[in-house]
Amino acid sequence: MTNYNYYKIDIPGGYGSNGFVYISIDGVDASGLAVGNVGDMDGDWHGITAAHNGSVTLYDPPASSNQTDVVGVTSSGELYGDFTDWSNIQHGFIESGGVTTTIDLPFAATTVISGITAAGELFGSYVGTFTGVHGFLDDNGSFETIDDPLATSTSVFGVNASGVIVGTITDASGTHAFFNNNGTFTALYPPGSYSSSAVGVTASGEVVGTYETSSNAQYGFVYNNGAYTTIAGPGSTYTSISYVGDNGEIAGYYAEASGHLDGFLDQGGVFTTVDVPGATDTEILGVNAAGEIYGDYNDSTGQHGFVGIPGPQVVASNVTATHGETFAMSSLLSASDPTGAGITEYVVYDTGSGGAQILVNGIAQPSQTDLYLTPAQLAQTTYRSGSGPDVIWVEASNGSEWSPWTIFQVSAPVDTGPVVTVSNLAWTSGETFAATSLFSYSDPFGSPATEYEVWNAATNDGEFELNGTPLPANQDNIVTPAQLSQLSYVADSSSDIVWVRANDGTVWGPWTQAGGNANDVFYAGSASDLVEAGNGNDTFYGGSGNSTMYGGTGNDVYVGGSGESLEVGRGTATSLDYFYLSSAAGSEAFGGPAGEDVFVAGPNGSVMIGEGATNFMYGAAGGNNYFYGGSGDSEFFGGSGVDVMIGDSGRDYFDGGTGVNYYFGGAGGGPGSGIGVDTFNISQGGIDVVQDWTEGKDTVQLNGSGFHSFSDVLSHSYQNGAYFVVQVDADTAVWLNGATAATVTASDFRIGS
Repeated sequence: MTNYNYYKIDIPGGYGSNGFVYISIDGVDASGLAVGNVGDMDGDWHGITAAHNGSVTLYDPPASSNQTDVVGVTSSGELYGDFTDWSNIQHGFIESGGVTTTIDLPFAATTVISGITAAGELFGSYVGTFTGVHGFLDDNGSFETIDDPLATSTSVFGVNASGVIVGTITDASGTHAFFNNNGTFTALYPPGSYSSSAVGVTASGEVVGTYETSSNAQYGFVYNNGAYTTIAGPGSTYTSISYVGDNGEIAGYYAEASGHLDGFLDQGGVFTTVDVPGATDTEILGVNAAGEIYGDYNDSTGQHGFVGIPGPQVVASNVTATHGETFAMSSLLSASDPTGAGITEYVVYDTGSGGAQILVNGIAQPSQTDLYLTPAQLAQTTYRSGSGPDVIWVEASNGSEWSPWTIFQVSAPVDTGPVVTVSNLAWTSGETFAATSLFSYSDPFGSPATEYEVWNAATNDGEFELNGTPLPANQDNIVTPAQLSQLSYVADSSSDIVWVRANDGTVWGPWTQAGGNANDVFYAGSASDLVEAGNGNDTFYGGSGNSTMYGGTGNDVYVGGSGESLEVGRGTATSLDYFYLSSAAGSEAFGGPAGEDVFVAGPNGSVMIGEGATNFMYGAAGGNNYFYGGSGDSEFFGGSGVDVMIGDSGRDYFDGGTGVNYYFGGAGGGPGSGIGVDTFNISQGGIDVVQDWTEGKDTVQLNGSGFHSFSDVLSHSYQNGAYFVVQVDADTAVWLNGATAATVTASDFRIGS
């Protein structure tokens, strides 16, 4: 879609000045001179000319009685139209170089000029002294009447280079558009039309005009070799065609349901609404050879004329990049100028998200500021992607007009940042470690570290020293990779907590907190923290960031915060770990390979995976949860959401609570694939689906069901496809996949009071 830079043309003195209340721009020549008309409340009309700077001059032929209609202007600057003299006689006129020539056809009482062809032929209509309305062609004084022999009135509104004439006739059946090819008249009847009129004809002979229906709706039409195409604004019952060019471009306006008018352009069947910014009504009356549109519009201050000059166009598409990928800026965008003036300057604005950079001659430019570039400088400009999506804005100038901003996005993988892993988790008071032996660095994209940051607490912890000098406490201490060999850590006690993180040149990685073998307490913050516990009985408190917490071999307690948390236990056969998941949806907890683990889901859904000998998993009041018991014996207690529970190989107990619950006694297979001896308790208000029901191993426990015997179970059952369904009450049921009334037995059901 072409974008336009608009300039306003106002009635001299402004709207209402000297009584003027109407203005239209009806043509623009090759130099940019606009012509049109203004009208006042008394019904007087005057022509106007308007320079590109907006200065407006009234124009009337010398004999005009304040009734002048400027119809248009040729590309070379000749004004044409008609006027009424003081004797109430209507004349055509041409104005060129300050000289006005009156055009009166022989034996004509009135003469109206509708247009001038590229070859200089005048066409229009006249009223004969003793007869009706006739069309005409005038080639430098050689006059030809154009009359449909069956019509009482003929007007000519268009002539193409091949001599095809179009216009409007009135005959006994009404008013119709027509075309005349080699002297043969053909009246046009668009489907559903009550009347029609032609506006013009293309170089290839397509007739364009408007038609009205019996219900007073109006639409545009294109006629081509016997076929009609209707042109209508979206949802509109009033569309007016103002102009058609040799190339088939059509301009006009249409009414919305609200009554407001929108301008439009139609090229090759592609209909585009074009409105002057801030306008309540826009009428496009024509397009000149340079593609400049013109017409009039209304806003809160009244009516104005306008010219829309097509500005430069910038084209850019969204790009997917790898991390740190470099592009020539010229490969990401292109600019063109429909006027042929060429591009003289660009402005590029980069948000710089995720460390993305624009470089000119290899020098990084500041982000979030307008960067002005000549075409030569653009060729020396590169773009380097950062982490995640980055938005770039571009506009271009041809020296006089700017394009609108074009926005595109470069999407790179999100750089989660480098990870610092503390490798030595056992220390004693006064013990000194070289930093290079204490922690190691890794990066998801293989980027080297550009900076490290370490933190010294004021009390109760050891300290980092650089060249033997303690670094300040309670502040960020930046260390370069070159200084890392000079960095050491002096332990205070076994309860020390080490804080360290790294930067890969794009983003900072999460803080790593690491403890020794004492009973440590860790507090995650608002960042994405990584917490490494030692082998004591440790307590973790998640913060508002997305935290990852690794326990040791002791009895650990994990308490999630408001951010998404990943809690990983490393318990032994004698340890007991508690996992209280965070309130963020999707938080995850992994039990250790042995010992006993207790999981409590967060309120918005959690993933809980047990690997210990015994697992106890509890869903919260809300949220959808995923439970996996692993090889141990597990007990699952769901909440009110949709819960998925997978027992795997242990002796597992399932109680999904209310809501819809899906049970797998085994590893997640279909009917008969259960592994352990599993019990499925059916709670009041729960819809429980046992996906791998295994006859002879699994048991359904019914408490408070009101059932007294296996006969009650069967009397409340039905078959639904592969599922044997026991409908306990309207809100409670159990579905057994692969079972039927013939395969289940009384021993499959444990009925309690």
